[in-house]
Order: sequence, then structure tokens, then C-alpha cells
Amino acid sequence: MRPLSGHLSRFDRAWFCLFGLLWAAMAHTQALTPEVSRGLSWLQSQVQLDGTLANEGTSIATALQNRTEAAQTLKTLSTLPANLADAIAGETEGNTEYLARRVASLALAGRDASALVSALSARQNPDGGFGGGPGYDSNALDTGWALIALKSANAFAPVSPALGYLIFAQAPDGSYSAPGRPDVEATAIAVLAQRLYASEFNNVIATIFRAAGYLLAQQSRAQQWGDSAFLTATAYEAVHDFVPLEPTATAVRGFLVARQGSEGSWDSGDPFSTALALRALLLTRTAPANPTLAIIRGKVIDSQTRLGLNGVTVTLTGPTSPAPVTVSTGSFEFRDLFPGGYALQLSLNQYGTMTFATAVPSGQIVDFGAIALTKNTDATTGTVRGMVTDAGTDLPLAGASVSLASGPFATADAGGNYQISNVAPGNVIVVANKSGYASAPGGGSVLAGGTLIFSPRLLPATQSAAPAIEGAVTDGVTHGPLAGATISITGSTQASATTDTLGHYRIEPLNTGVIAVSVVRAGYRSITATATVAQNTTIQFSPNLFVPSTGVAKLFVVSNQGEQSTNQVFRYEVAGPADTPVLGFTLTDASFDRPCCLAFSATGEMLVVNRGVPAPGNGSISRFLDPGGAPSFKGTITSASFSVPHWAAFRSGELFVAQRFGDNVLRFKFDGAGNAVQTGPSQKVLGTAPHVASSRTQLLASCLSPSVAG
Repeated sequence: MRPLSGHLSRFDRAWFCLFGLLWAAMAHTQALTPEVSRGLSWLQSQVQLDGTLANEGTSIATALQNRTEAAQTLKTLSTLPANLADAIAGETEGNTEYLARRVASLALAGRDASALVSALSARQNPDGGFGGGPGYDSNALDTGWALIALKSANAFAPVSPALGYLIFAQAPDGSYSAPGRPDVEATAIAVLAQRLYASEFNNVIATIFRAAGYLLAQQSRAQQWGDSAFLTATAYEAVHDFVPLEPTATAVRGFLVARQGSEGSWDSGDPFSTALALRALLLTRTAPANPTLAIIRGKVIDSQTRLGLNGVTVTLTGPTSPAPVTVSTGSFEFRDLFPGGYALQLSLNQYGTMTFATAVPSGQIVDFGAIALTKNTDATTGTVRGMVTDAGTDLPLAGASVSLASGPFATADAGGNYQISNVAPGNVIVVANKSGYASAPGGGSVLAGGTLIFSPRLLPATQSAAPAIEGAVTDGVTHGPLAGATISITGSTQASATTDTLGHYRIEPLNTGVIAVSVVRAGYRSITATATVAQNTTIQFSPNLFVPSTGVAKLFVVSNQGEQSTNQVFRYEVAGPADTPVLGFTLTDASFDRPCCLAFSATGEMLVVNRGVPAPGNGSISRFLDPGGAPSFKGTITSASFSVPHWAAFRSGELFVAQRFGDNVLRFKFDGAGNAVQTGPSQKVLGTAPHVASSRTQLLASCLSPSVAG
């Protein structure tokens, strides 16, 4: 065979950047910085009607090199223009690099590249490698290009011999060489190629790390390569996933930003350098993802509110045992894990502990999705939750921090929602903060097992406003608005207001200092709280009021044993914790058919779950109004999907029904007339693997709790 040299017409340092192959599916998930946005706009303007690039004739690279790099970047950051893909497909030059570039670009465009893949595969030499063309000696550069192209097209090809060639061709210092080409270039391409196969072929892992070590040794003191934008961009991409993000990312970002032209390009309007630099800039803000190691992640949520739980301790043990983490948004992620078996444990006071076991393959991501924890029915703590929004736009403020004066805090999710769990009962002061906005304090009373809603609207820090207090007063059981409630303020300010028909109120201006706020409405227990008023702040205070207890609790019991039932519901009255329950009423109805359990809506309606004959297709639910007084039959819920319903529970106004037969949970909503409308089996409640069983157990456990109306 003969070596190939001098076959490229213009650019003797041909680069193939893999960023588009690895990250095209994430094209729009990262917010673009001003530098990247400006460069993207410039690169988009370069694409002409015939698919060529306006400045490709003055570039340091050839026309096809320009077009394929631009295609990778546009696919990653925006969309790949069809006319650009057409121009790439029409290339007739047949060297191995060009074939590889065309295969990768057409694969990104979703086009058939099978004919090009066949032509490329036919060039594989007996030693497993690829040369610059048919009949040429193998070299690391062309072998790397071929491997990248075959992976991008998901081609069935003998890649193991090609990887074996790269292992054999590596120099003792970790570098690779190719005829007439810089070693940094050949080594970077070899690393990018082997990275794609590291999770399947463990024998390349040591080779990758030796090559990455060589590239790092070629950096200047300023952590760049060759004082060149395109060289630094390509070398950085090769080592990105094998070194800590900092300080290299900041150094590379600073170097590239300083080299960018005012119109957005690099190297005086070069599309090739600009495409490479843009992808490198995006990488400098992307966490490394070592392809030889694994990731485990998930989110812990409250089974009732579906919001992320703060304060959960997440522990992972296995071949890699990172330090336990305590999450503030419910989300957790463990990176750089060696493959093998792992045990994941989630623990939160008043919620209990949940444990999972999973096997993690090399280079893979195991995502547990949303894992639901249910608060104990005898919880001694309360909850503070709500939504943080912009006062001017009413849009949610993701990332806002909501904290209690006592220390606990949570971070708002993408929808502005947050939840602080395990709050000690008593009066609390809550403050919402976000960079660029004025703080918003609030307060209220937290009961054991209860929830305080705090949904502040933040004002931009530059927008001055008189201190104020606002909120909505609601019924603690039905959550409906309470009109006519009187809000009185004493302390640094003396003022009062009455809630409107929606339960809303607002009092302004307030003097700075400490105030006491009391809320009074006829027929409800009053509530009092304290707060500190600061300049340019609006205090959010939205209390729930409860009707005073009569002192007598009512306990409802269904009589059944095994498959048998007396078809009765018994109502007992309990005067005090030390008193014996007294049977006060026995409910019978023709609609009863082996009832097994009860569920109560927020409006006080009682639902009796009828199992029916223990065979698939049977079951119904009887509805009764005023179960604590004189119960009246409202109707029956039937469904062709019923298959011996066993348990039911209300969550956020919806009814969930678990069944004996089948593996789903039925879900019902209620229309304006109060009619039950089935919305299908609830996959959301059941969850997805690997936590489906645990999520379902949590739902059933919540249905087992005693049903008490008072």
C-alpha cells in the first residue's frame, strides 16, 4: 500500500467536530449566551439559496469542510437548512474524510446515506484501519473519521477491528499521527471517535485517557491550543468530557470570546472557524459526561401535591459511593459512576424511607423519573407551598428561593412552584428572593398536618413600590374564597380591609417595622400572624380559616370480611379521645354491592366503593350527600373499566380508584354539574419503571387511612 498525502486542495488541517452528533437531540435545551446568539445569526446568514456559504471561498478550509461544520452547528443550535444538506449530498470528491463528513451530515439531516456507508466500509484495510482512499495505508485520522461516520449512521459494520487498529497505532505518549498532519489533530479525531464506542468496548477506555492526557499536555499556560480559535475549539471538544469543567472552560470561553468579531464571526468572517467556536462555547457551559462512566438521576415529589420535596436525603451505594446529598428542589443526580449494581435510598422525616436497586451499564443514564413519597397520616409537621411569579407579567419565576426564618428553604421549579416540607407548627415568616427582584416576605400559621399557601409576586429590584400586604382568605376544607373577612393590622401601621367576593384583599401603604395581622370572619376561627415590613416589599398572607369543631367526631365504618359484606355503613360518634365510640346511624341502600371502603370529597360528599361479585368487569361507587347528618343518595358511578374496585382516594379534586383485577388505577374528574367523568387509567399515578411498584404502593397506602368527617 502507499501513503496518501497532499490530496486536500486547500486545508491541510482538516477537522471533523463531533459535537453535533453527540448533542443534536439537545439543540434547544440550553439558553444561548449573547456571543453564541450573535455568532449563530451570522452563520445562518451565510447559507445561500444554492446551499453554498457566502465566505467559503476565503476560508482556511475547503468548501465541503465549511459546509459540513456549518451543518453540524446549525443542527445543534437551530435547524439544518435543506439546501445546505443538498449541497453536501452533491459533493463528488471521494477521499475518506469527505465520505465520512457526507455520511454524518446526511444522517443529521435524516437522509439515506446507506450507499455512502457501503462505499466507506469497502475501504477498510486488513489491519482494521482506513486510509485516505482505496489502496492507501491505514492512519489514525481517516480511521477516526470512518468510525465517526459509521456511528452517526447507526451502520452495521465491523468497527471492532477499526478500534483495535487505533489501540495498536497509539504512540507511547498517547498521541496519534497521520501523514502530513499535526499530531494534535490526529489525536483529537481519535479521541472523538473512540468516545462514541466507549460504553460498548471497554478496551478503548485506557487508550482514550492516554490520548486526552497528551492533548492536555499540549495546552499553553493560558489553557488554549496553538493560539488558534479553530484548533482550541476542536481540542477542547476532544478533552471536555475527560477533565473537570473548571478552570479549562472559563479559560477557553475567555479566549474565544476575545477573538469574536463584532458581527459574530471568528477569523475575519470564516464559516469554518465560526462553526467550531460556537460549539465549543456551548460546551464550556455544559457539564462533562464521561462516556466510560454512568449517571443516576431522578426527582422526589410529594404524592399529593406532585411538587418537588425539599430536604430529602439521597444516598447511593455501589461500586462508586458518592457523599449523600440533601435536595432543595427534589431533583438529584449522581455522575461519574463506575458500572455495576447500586442501591438508592430516599429518606425524609415524616415521609419515611424508600430504597431501590438498579444495575448501571457503562456509559448509560438511569433516570428514575418522578418518585412519589407520601406523608405519614399522623404527621406532626406542616407544609408551606405555593408559586412565585413576576408581579408585572404574572409569569413563573424558576429558580426563586423561598426560605423560612427558621432555616428551611426550597427552590422554585420551572413552573415557579415550590414546597417546604416538615415545617414545625406555629407562626412562621416566609421570604421569597430572586436575583434582580425585591424580596417578598410573608407569614402565617402552620398546623400539624396542614398547609400554608404562600404565592408571592416579585417586583423587579429597579421598580420602587410602597410596602403592602395582600392575599386571599379561603375555607380550610373546601378551599373556596371567603368574602367579608376582616383583616386588621396593628403595630407600625394601623389599618384594616375586607375581602371581596374572591376572598382577595390588599392594604397599602405600610410603614416599615413589625406588624400583627388578624383575620376574622363570622362562623370561622380567627387567625393571627406577625410580619416585618421592609422597603419596596409586598407581604403575601393567604390564610385558610376553619369552622370551629362541635367537639364530636364522626367515624364511618364499612362491615366486610373477605368477599362477604353486610352491605351497611356504620356511623359512630366519638366525644373525646378517651370516650368509647357510640353507634349513631346505620346506612343501607339498594345500590350497595359488597362495599369495601369509603372516600370523602373536599365538599363533604361520601363515596362508597362497591366491589361486586369478585370477577373482572364488576363494581360501582355509590354517592351520598351530608353523610354526617341525614345522608341522601346522589347516584352511582359506573364504568365499563371497573374490575372489582378495592380502594379510592381524592387528590386535588380528582378521584383515583385502585382495582383488584388489572394493573391500572382509574381516574375521574367532576364536571360543573358534579357528574363523574372518567379520564382513563392513570399512568402518572402508577409511575414508570423502575419505581412503578413503589408509587402504586404509596397510592394504595393513602387509601387505607381512616376516613373521618366531623
